Amino acid sequence: MVVRTRQEAKLRGAANLIANLLLKEDDEAKLSYIELDHYVHCLDQLSSGAIEVLVEAYRAACATRSPDFSEDVRIDFSDIQARMPESGPSLLMGLVGELNAVNILHLTGAPGIVTPGYANYPVFLTPMGVGFVSHVLELVTQGD
Repeated sequence: MVVRTRQEAKLRGAANLIANLLLKEDDEAKLSYIELDHYVHCLDQLSSGAIEVLVEAYRAACATRSPDFSEDVRIDFSDIQARMPESGPSLLMGLVGELNAVNILHLTGAPGIVTPGYANYPVFLTPMGVGFVSHVLELVTQGD
């Protein structure tokens, strides 16, 4: 992955995962092999746009309340759209779909009454997504 990309977020993420791998076994910050392996897979598979959407979803979750991140945090799709106005709703929904496929964001499906541009679709930031943000992207988990 590192050899194939020039994307800053992916290069930094790969370095953070390698650094975590090198921590001592008794270090509380050390991730399990299964988590590391999943995060490596995510970092390799996700587009730079999906990573940007994740960062904005995380910031939206922090802005709506002070989440403890122990469970899924709901964000409306319109919150992501407002933070990324240069991207159309169809593109953003595709990027949310990428994140949904690896359980970093969770998209529950269409609401009973749909508003234009997917605005009222519920999107959930999962604890796995918070872990990806804090361990791979190194954003602070209490807002930044």
